[in-house]
Amino acid sequence: MKRAEIKRRPLSDIVLASLEPDIKEYREQDGNGLYFRVKADG
Repeated sequence: MKRAEIKRRPLSDIVLASLEPDIKEYREQDGNGLYFRVKADG
């Protein structure tokens, strides 16, 4: 799933499992200071 396609927060398990790696590592915000790091190698 592309980052731009995410519409709702907090993130569901399905959305987290389908996040795709990017060229660089990135953070996906979930709310209340919680974020998930998605590494470039998946």
